[in-house]
Amino acid sequence: MFIFINKDIIIKENNIIGIFNIENKEYFEDILEKLKSENNLINISKEKEKTLILYNEKNNIKGIISNLSSNSIKKRKK
Repeated sequence: MFIFINKDIIIKENNIIGIFNIENKEYFEDILEKLKSENNLINISKEKEKTLILYNEKNNIKGIISNLSSNSIKKRKK
């Protein structure tokens, strides 16, 4: 199965490491900084940053920040 993140991003479900609520970012600061420093973080949020999707792509851990809730993203399986 795939999870539709937005019109340009679709991720295989088995590549997803986790979908996390990041409305309280202090728990995720280290992860976000590491992903940013390695150019492995995409921010598609146009509003409040709500969710971090961590996934594996070619043995690299990557992240996407979205303004959708983690529950909304989990429901987008196709």
